[in-house]
Amino acid sequence: MTHLKNLLLCIILCLPVLSHAEPVIDLNSADAKALDRVLKGIGPVKADAIVAFRQEHGYFKSIDDLVKVKGINKKLIDANRRVLSVKFGAKSTAKPIAQISWSNKR
Repeated sequence: MTHLKNLLLCIILCLPVLSHAEPVIDLNSADAKALDRVLKGIGPVKADAIVAFRQEHGYFKSIDDLVKVKGINKKLIDANRRVLSVKFGAKSTAKPIAQISWSNKR
């Protein structure tokens, strides 16, 4: 019973920390509105430029590739690094939906 009380106390004490967690945004799937809302120093124009760059050049392979987008420098990237992720970069083996074979259909 004591262990259960300790566990509940631990959970209660951890809740405020968990509720203040910052959102993480994926550079390869986020739309301009989400980029504008979450990233510091990124307004609608830069958010649109990130999405346009991704559409023209393909997925970002790393967070640092963001420096290739006009108007974005290393300082801006470093200020946002803790909330950025790249899920579909060079290491991804996921295929676009159009390439998935459905030949095993019944």
